[in-house]
Amino acid sequence: MQWNLVGDIGGTNARLALVKVGETQPESVQNFSSMDYESFADVISVFLSEHVASTKPIRACLAVASPITGDHVQFTNNPWHFSISDFRSRFALDELFVINDFEAIAYSLPWIDPQCLLHVGGPRQPQQRATKAVLGPGTGLGMAALVVGADGSWLPVPTEGGHAGFSSVTKEERRLQDRLLLERDFVCWEDFLSGQGLVNIWRALGDLNDCDDQPTPADITTLAMQNQDERCTRSLALFCSLLGNVAGNYALQTGALGGVYIAGGI
Repeated sequence: MQWNLVGDIGGTNARLALVKVGETQPESVQNFSSMDYESFADVISVFLSEHVASTKPIRACLAVASPITGDHVQFTNNPWHFSISDFRSRFALDELFVINDFEAIAYSLPWIDPQCLLHVGGPRQPQQRATKAVLGPGTGLGMAALVVGADGSWLPVPTEGGHAGFSSVTKEERRLQDRLLLERDFVCWEDFLSGQGLVNIWRALGDLNDCDDQPTPADITTLAMQNQDERCTRSLALFCSLLGNVAGNYALQTGALGGVYIAGGI
């Protein structure tokens, strides 16, 4: 039996699986916390030792939360880094593909079962053969697009739009931006639309330096959904408003008549 290795490696978690050559269904899916391992290669070694007894994977495709600009990959929101060529050699792979994580999500859009999608917004349905945009808050804010090539094939367009400069629309959003600018020189969309971004909104609504009882993103969401804390409720409402803001802007920027898809691990 021959195997392919697939992975989705974000800022917080690394999700790995094996796929039989010639098939598409992942097997032996396992999740690892990046906090528990010194390097990404260590995670791969542990995974393979637990799930592959004899036949090692012959190829791999890794979707990573980082721009791919050359052989060296430096993760954006965790300290991991690796060399693509060294990685391929170390694990004796015939082929290794390393792509941006939201590029991978963009690839998937035309093949998602419609029953797995929840339509939000107005009644207008997306066009089937038109540009699609995808974004999602998680440890960071990922963004990508999927366009139709000249030959009719789908072409993914990875971007780093989450690091684009934040643009406020309302006075309240401007106040959030101004508060965060008190402690940094630049504010991007990811500073508000991510796990830490939700905490930043909560902080900006109060005292930025009040960190003694700083909640986690999960705390804020839980208290807001249960309507138990006014500040958390307002934080989550602003988070959702900003997500709609950036999604609308991205639709205009990409011409996404094929729909804007919200994904990610938050």
